[in-house]
Amino acid sequence: MATGGDDRYALALEEARRSLDQQKDDLKAVRDRTAATVGLGGLAATFLGGLALRDEAPLSGWTILGAGAFVALVILMVLTHRTYTFVFSQDAAEIILWAEHYKAGLAEMQRDLALWLFSQFLKNRRTLSCLWRAYQAAIVTLLVQLLALSLDLRGR
Repeated sequence: MATGGDDRYALALEEARRSLDQQKDDLKAVRDRTAATVGLGGLAATFLGGLALRDEAPLSGWTILGAGAFVALVILMVLTHRTYTFVFSQDAAEIILWAEHYKAGLAEMQRDLALWLFSQFLKNRRTLSCLWRAYQAAIVTLLVQLLALSLDLRGR
């Protein structure tokens, strides 16, 4: 393999690293947003649910739906905070192995590392897409909870 093109491979490696850094930020964002959504759901459950259950009022279907929506919201948050395998960098020992055992040059190592990081980006992207869908479901669930508890209050 030709060892020329160091600049091209350095650029590819820089872009691969930037992509993984963005994914790391996206993971934090989806987890933070889902936690905030659950916080809003908890406030809604406390205030609206408390108003709906005052004076020993019987449980209505709307109250049960609102409580169920809150439980679903918490489950969605747990799913987004669960430990998933994300890779945002390469093991330094592997890079040393490339250099010492395989006698790879700088350009080769940059190329191979950029390709490896890109493959990790693709794997991470699948999981992150699922987490963003869970967050979207959490938003819908929060709206269902608010609507159900509001309708429950209106009916009392």
